[in-house]
Amino acid sequence: MTQKNSISNKTLAMTAGEWRLRLAELCRDCAMADAGDEAQQLRLAHWLLALAPDNQEEDWSALVNHLPPRATFEGLLRLGAYDSAAMSLVPEMGGYILSRSGGGACLASVVLPGMDEEITAEAESSALALLSAMVACLVEVSREMDPQAMMDSSADRKAAKQRQGAVANCGDRAEGVTQWQVPAGVRLH
Repeated sequence: MTQKNSISNKTLAMTAGEWRLRLAELCRDCAMADAGDEAQQLRLAHWLLALAPDNQEEDWSALVNHLPPRATFEGLLRLGAYDSAAMSLVPEMGGYILSRSGGGACLASVVLPGMDEEITAEAESSALALLSAMVACLVEVSREMDPQAMMDSSADRKAAKQRQGAVANCGDRAEGVTQWQVPAGVRLH
């Protein structure tokens, strides 16, 4: 007997704790990835940052609401401008240093507001090193969040901003993918 799977319209929301875990996994994956995996890791980072939990603190909003529009970001990836794409994910109030040894090892140090010292990461490319250090910083500064808090989607935050008279950038959404969908007829263990 075979079981048919279809996508259900019912969704499970991601919690702030799950978001932080995904960032920590991305940090590890960037440090271990090959240079050829840059586009995939950068795409995932943009998606995760677009899903960032909403926090009422002004500093936090500046850390996650600076993302370039999705179309612009994809254009950078298509051009192979991975370093520029990674730099576009770092908030304006964040600081970073990139370095590369003669042997090809790439290091990046990032510091964000609310941190006492920078976090440094090593990877096969400067884009991956910068991305790894930056998401590690976001994990660090988001420690105070309630891990069980349900996240608002970026689309919901943008709709609220539009209702308040702010103009949202076209293409700046995570293409409507804000929640994981459970296939119908599938049991979760």
